Amino acid sequence: MEDGNNFNINEISQELETPSAEEKYQYSEEAHDYEKNILDVKIIVKDLNAAEILIKAVNNMHLTDNYNMSVSSIIPTKDINLMKKSIIGSDLILIAIDLTSEGKEQFINQYKELKTDYNYVEYLIFSNTNGNEFIEPSKVEHEIHNSIIRASLTSILNREDISEVQKELYDLKIDYGKLIKTNEQLNLENTNAINYSKELTDNNQSLKEEIQSLENTLDEIKSEYSNFKSKFANIYTKDLLEVFNLKELWQETFDELLPNEDKVIYATNNFKPLNVIVGQGFIVAKTKDEAIDWLKIIRTTLIFLDNNENLQNDLNHNKGTKNQDIDNSISDVNENNNDEYDMSNFQNLWD
Repeated sequence: MEDGNNFNINEISQELETPSAEEKYQYSEEAHDYEKNILDVKIIVKDLNAAEILIKAVNNMHLTDNYNMSVSSIIPTKDINLMKKSIIGSDLILIAIDLTSEGKEQFINQYKELKTDYNYVEYLIFSNTNGNEFIEPSKVEHEIHNSIIRASLTSILNREDISEVQKELYDLKIDYGKLIKTNEQLNLENTNAINYSKELTDNNQSLKEEIQSLENTLDEIKSEYSNFKSKFANIYTKDLLEVFNLKELWQETFDELLPNEDKVIYATNNFKPLNVIVGQGFIVAKTKDEAIDWLKIIRTTLIFLDNNENLQNDLNHNKGTKNQDIDNSISDVNENNNDEYDMSNFQNLWD
């Protein structure tokens, strides 16, 4: 027989054993209440005879009190798939083997299939080849005790790795908490950004509408300007007349009050000077100098009008129709100048 302590679980065979299927024998320790911190142990054996022997040994060991663990199942099978289903949730799996080369290979193969990051797999030396040999329960208990110690030592050796993982997990939890706060802050900022973006979108739409309104107004102004420009394109070619207050211009020119406005109007209407109009208290001419020149002529002729009786009668006769004569004179001047605009149009233009 080989010493079980010489087993090297790294010597894993590449070929899997093909065992025959057997019924699972379930063992339950009803004498103990299972707590959440009690380790769950399952034992895998090759047949029912071995299972019965192990039941007696387990019942005598009081594992819950002594080791804070409980054997929840003893599984008599060689079917690896059945083993995988049966050990789900277990903390420690003990594989009962003989101290032979075959037993060593059996353990290596089953270890390979059953070991995970969440359990411990250990061998249990159990020699009962023909099933007839009597095995003392104390010997089985001793081997179970040894298996538990080996599993405990393995866990101690892995404790440093576990502590490192726990530290990393703790750091990750802290980082996760920070990330949650950061995410909450980002969500708040994102909400504010969305609201601000909506506000900007609304303002942008309002500005677009205002711009469109201004563009429409500008188009209207351009159209009006185009019409105005077309209408008054030849305005600089026209001979525009200036308007002066008759009494003020007379006072300024002769340093005396106007003696008789009607006579000035009468004389102007009869002589019909070019580009000179008198009426309604005003004199209209191209320039101030031309208006003054005409008033000088009028002042000279008025001397003769005072001594001419016929002219005086004509003056009285035409007194009632002077406004009509003035309008006719204005019309004549406009026709002579080929001006298509009335005086009000020009006055509005320069205002």
